[in-house]
Amino acid sequence: MHQPYNPKNKDVMVNINGQLSHRDEAGVSPFDSSVQNGDAVWEGLRLYKGRIFKLKEHLERLRKSAALLRYEGFPEDDYIVDELRRTLEANQMKDGVHVRLMVSRGLKYTSGLDPRINTKGCTLIIKLVWQSGFFHRGGSHGLPKAQRWYYRHIRSSARHRVPCRLVRRQRWCRRDRLGKCSSIRQP
Repeated sequence: MHQPYNPKNKDVMVNINGQLSHRDEAGVSPFDSSVQNGDAVWEGLRLYKGRIFKLKEHLERLRKSAALLRYEGFPEDDYIVDELRRTLEANQMKDGVHVRLMVSRGLKYTSGLDPRINTKGCTLIIKLVWQSGFFHRGGSHGLPKAQRWYYRHIRSSARHRVPCRLVRRQRWCRRDRLGKCSSIRQP
């Protein structure tokens, strides 16, 4: 969905490894894993009335994602929270803000996919933008009516794998959203 331009985002400050810089001057090294091969994890956070919604859960999910990819040198939660706070204060943001919290595997000493060539630890990137109108429009879940219909009717009718009592040789079958077995009875 197209999001309208917000002129307040013109002078937003971005935080890269604790260094605040204007969005037009911020940069990540071409040797960073996120640039070379898209090796990064991220979470999208919302700021409401000066508080980040479910921050603890987001940080836990971000840490688990990085652990699954075996990131080394992942920043501590206290450091991330301090940098988030510092970036929000620098931008004077208190409500209606979307925060993109990204962590890459870090800098590589040469080009390549092997994670062993990352030597400097993870790169922390915090990007903030004003986006209140997009998320509060359209009633439930902030989605337009057509999208709500799609998620309610089409996506929810996906078939599920469940134990089957009709098929002897096959242990599992697919059932539609009404619970009817779609397997063909085999002799």
